[in-house]
Amino acid sequence: MQSTRVIQDDQAVRDRIMAAALIRFRQYGYNKTTMAEIAADCDMSTANIYRYFANKQEIAGLCVANCIQDRIRCVEEVASRVDCSASERLRGFVLTLLQNCHDTWSKDLKIHELLLFITSEHPEIVHDKIARLQELLQAILEYGVSTGEFQVEDTVSTARAIYSSIAVFDIPLSMNFYPLQVFRARANEVVDLLLKGLSYTGKLQRYEEGSPP
Repeated sequence: MQSTRVIQDDQAVRDRIMAAALIRFRQYGYNKTTMAEIAADCDMSTANIYRYFANKQEIAGLCVANCIQDRIRCVEEVASRVDCSASERLRGFVLTLLQNCHDTWSKDLKIHELLLFITSEHPEIVHDKIARLQELLQAILEYGVSTGEFQVEDTVSTARAIYSSIAVFDIPLSMNFYPLQVFRARANEVVDLLLKGLSYTGKLQRYEEGSPP
C-alpha cells in the first residue's frame, strides 16, 4: 500500500504536468502539443510522463474538467451569497454563467477549441457540469421557497427547466451570434420572465405527453 507521502508526491507531479500542458494547450492548441514537449517543460523524460498519464487526451480531459470546475465555482459564489435575495442570486447566476462563457470564447480561443474536442469525446464531462449547475439552481429555488419569494412545488424539475431556458448563455459557440451587451440584455429579459413565473401563485396544468394541447 502506498504511503500518504508517496500519494501526495505523485499528485504533485500530476498537477505539475497538467499545469505545463495547459500552458501549451493555451499557446499552441491541442493538436500541436506533444507529450514530448509537455515532458520537456516539466524537466522529465517522455517515458516518465506515461507513468502518470496514459496519453495526451487524458491530460487534456483533466485540464478541461478543472477549467469547468473553475467556472462552476464562480457561479457558485454568486448563487450562495448570503446578502442577496433569491431573485438576485438567480440573476447573478445567469449573468455570471454568460460572462464566463463569453470570456472562454473571446479570450481563450485555444481552450475553447480544446473544450469542444474533449467534450465531444467525453460528453459525460458536460453532463456532470450541467448536473452541478442544476443543483445550484435547485438550491436557489429552495432558498426562495423558504423565504416566501418563490412559489415552486417541484424544485428539481423546475431547476432542470430553468437550465434548459438559459443553456444558450452557457454554450461558447452561441457567442458568435451577438455582442456581449446584446446577450446580457437578453439574459436579463429571460430572468425577468423566470422571476414572474416563479412568484406566480396560480396553479398551472402540468403537461403530460400524449395529452391534448
